[in-house]
Amino acid sequence: MLQWVCASVAVATGTGCFPTLWNEKPNEPKLSAASVDAARRVDDLAKRILDQNVFTGIEPVIRVIGVPEAVLFHRGANELFISEGLVKKCKTEAELAAVLCTELGRMMSQKRAAVAVGRAPEPIPEIALPGIGSDASQVRQAELAMQKRRDDQKRAGEQSGESQLAKDLLKGSGFDPAEFDRVQGMVKQSDRGDAIRNQLNGTAPTPTWK
Repeated sequence: MLQWVCASVAVATGTGCFPTLWNEKPNEPKLSAASVDAARRVDDLAKRILDQNVFTGIEPVIRVIGVPEAVLFHRGANELFISEGLVKKCKTEAELAAVLCTELGRMMSQKRAAVAVGRAPEPIPEIALPGIGSDASQVRQAELAMQKRRDDQKRAGEQSGESQLAKDLLKGSGFDPAEFDRVQGMVKQSDRGDAIRNQLNGTAPTPTWK
């Protein structure tokens, strides 16, 4: 059976305590303390990023998972996961900062989007669909096509916004924003990394480990 190794970086409270376990949810794998060196690197950098960017709107607790694959994701509004393997792949503090800011930017973007919930546009009125007659199926198909275009444009805007937020966090922390683009290949997760993420998110059965 896979042994999960993890350190909890208490960024939100500023205690810097590690190794600390969190309260596992039912059916979650048991997690124990990870490398102090990896946890300390993440702890120090995350504090620097969040202390020097005081208007992020998020207070994440960052958890370092002791697996060699590249794993980077967040769960809910306040938990960010990064693997020890990905931490070790970052040879400089600038690279690790860029990796952390990649996910922090996503969290900030989603937080801002959540605040805007309820502002979704009203269904497209028939009068706004030129060239479409009164046939209900045609109207519905046109609505769906327009909604898809709108969703695609929204997601493209979100991705652009996430990237810009990540770069702003880097700049605010004293790092070159160009580091964001340099680490994007590094944060791409392997199939096993995706399986780990899904398992911790509770969306997949326990993977078969070799």
